[in-house]
Amino acid sequence: MFQRNMKYDMLTYLKQYHLYESHHQKINGVMTLTLYYGEEKWNYAKSYLEMINKIIQGFENYVNVNFYPLIEVGSLDEKQFQNKNNKDLIHGLKMLYGKIPMEKELTVSHEVGCLLGALTHHEEIYKHIEKQGGEVNMSEYVLRIDREARQKGQKEGSNEGVVMTLIAQIVQKLGHLSKKTNQKIENSSEKQLHNLTLHIFDIESEEDIMKILTDENDHEFE
Repeated sequence: MFQRNMKYDMLTYLKQYHLYESHHQKINGVMTLTLYYGEEKWNYAKSYLEMINKIIQGFENYVNVNFYPLIEVGSLDEKQFQNKNNKDLIHGLKMLYGKIPMEKELTVSHEVGCLLGALTHHEEIYKHIEKQGGEVNMSEYVLRIDREARQKGQKEGSNEGVVMTLIAQIVQKLGHLSKKTNQKIENSSEKQLHNLTLHIFDIESEEDIMKILTDENDHEFE
């Protein structure tokens, strides 16, 4: 993305240069930010400068490399923004990623609702909201997905139904489950799922889930 930003900026400056050359129009400075909206914390380079070798002392200010900072949207303080849509987008991402507790009501614009569904890859939420008009209650849609999962799980006697019910219950308790934990539960054996069901009320974190699933023996959870 940093490399692409460099190309975009170069083309923007080139376009402005042609106007400067033909109409003596002053060139505006270009600032590009990269926004990361993923669930996991970004543990890689946050700027182009972090990816280059150490610069020879005394030449730091002469290296022709642009600075493209990366911003983690999920770690921003929404209270610092004046625009309601920006506030709702950041707040919604935190809620859907389990960084803050699930609220009973989070009303956002239709556009923000669709964007939240798309950015978090919640296809079910996106489909529900896309068909609606006007403001939407994000919490209502998230809880509806959980209810549908539980109802489907109750009708099925297979492991698939048990998995869906367990995931819905845990999501309601913890607020969110990471993809890694979700996949771990889906790939668990019948004995592991039974053990997880027995200790459902003891779960306080995703680490607890991993600990239960790692040990298939029925034991008292610590």
